[in-house]
Amino acid sequence: MTGEEHILTEQVLRYQRTRQGLKELLALLAGEIYAYPRCRGSRTEDDGGEFFLFFYPRLLRTLERFQDQGRPFEWYLHSVLRWHYLGFLRWKRRRERSWSAGALPALWEPQPGCQPPAEGASMEPRAEAPRLPGWLPAEVAVLFALEPGACLQKPADRKRLLIWALKQVRSLHEADLGRLAAWTGTGEERLQGLCAELRGRLERRERRLGLLVERRNRAFTALQLAQQALAGEPEPEARALLAKRAARARRCLHRSQERIARVPLEPSNRELALALGLPKGTVDTSLYWLKRSLAEAARADAA
Repeated sequence: MTGEEHILTEQVLRYQRTRQGLKELLALLAGEIYAYPRCRGSRTEDDGGEFFLFFYPRLLRTLERFQDQGRPFEWYLHSVLRWHYLGFLRWKRRRERSWSAGALPALWEPQPGCQPPAEGASMEPRAEAPRLPGWLPAEVAVLFALEPGACLQKPADRKRLLIWALKQVRSLHEADLGRLAAWTGTGEERLQGLCAELRGRLERRERRLGLLVERRNRAFTALQLAQQALAGEPEPEARALLAKRAARARRCLHRSQERIARVPLEPSNRELALALGLPKGTVDTSLYWLKRSLAEAARADAA
């Protein structure tokens, strides 16, 4: 054991006894840990910093576990660094595969209306053309002959339009409630209360939908990673394990998609009836009348 090795070993043993001198030990070991990837053939400077951050949380445990058995601490440190460097390489490969899978176009659906303006286009805001509320199709507006600020004459029509609007409560905005209140003769405060009640009932389903979407995305990413690893794996046993992993991820992906499709994102007819204080049959028949009338109008236009 050389003099420098002996001094370092004594400092580690003194730290174990007194818990003092940690700052000096870290200053001595930081450069060696940082340079270790270069000693193992790494050609990038970033590997040194990443490996140092990877190993740093394990450094205190390494200092505490050292036992003086006649060998210097540096021998023990290099043995530990070797095993942790292999783990670091595996972690780095997994991270690179994850990044490459995360850049797949299927995970990034383009959002409409987010395209940058064309070169030379004016950035001045333009006045928006009058539009129907997002929950109200043009066919429904024609069916009820809706006019701005005018209340529907028939009570049955007012009730049907209100039920139709609340069925699309997730698309109802605060700005639309004034027009809906005028058309249906319902107070705007009552409409706000009805929307809040129905959205509260949908909140649990939306949380479940979010969890299912996350599960689907994880399964899709796992499937992509397994397929990428399978394409470059020559060993039959490893290929068999990767094929099982890909099949398991594919099954999970299909189950998640099926469950997502079954999550109802509209209030049920029973929930509408409870909120409005109406019999469920009234809600059923109102929606049936609307759908049948819209279908007849579509057939008439096609003819």
